[in-house]
Amino acid sequence: MGRQLSEIGLRQFEKLARHFDRDMRAQLEKALFSPAARDALRRYNRWLAEVRDHAAASTERRSRKELFERVQALPGVYGSFVQHVNELGLGGDRPRIAVALLRTLEPLLVSRQTGGIERDWRELNDTELRTFIEFGLRRELILLTRADSEVRAQITNSANSNRASKRRK
Repeated sequence: MGRQLSEIGLRQFEKLARHFDRDMRAQLEKALFSPAARDALRRYNRWLAEVRDHAAASTERRSRKELFERVQALPGVYGSFVQHVNELGLGGDRPRIAVALLRTLEPLLVSRQTGGIERDWRELNDTELRTFIEFGLRRELILLTRADSEVRAQITNSANSNRASKRRK
């Protein structure tokens, strides 16, 4: 079953399920995803939205755009990240990639909120900015090197329920 789960995620299932009637879709969903996995995915999607919304609310849009443009202009930094994302097969997980970028850039965007105590990204020279961004993106790549979200939800929730049932015995 683990091999089958690695071949189909919830997004792929949603595309496929459009071709089935409601009853067949419900049966397929039950067969492929446990209730715990579906719940984990709902919590994960809520978390993604909260992170995006928080970053958007706590940082100035124009400053985010300018910083992103500066990072894109640094030779190889952003392109290298995109290449790694594509090698991992994560290109389709745009919300998670956006969160990775936001989490990397956000500390550089909070100077105003700190009364100017924290350094603003405009104060960093290209070497400092490159180092900061590269290490942040490496950290995010470490977190992104995992199974597809849907597969991971199914596997981790299955493992957690197995451990809980062993403890009860």
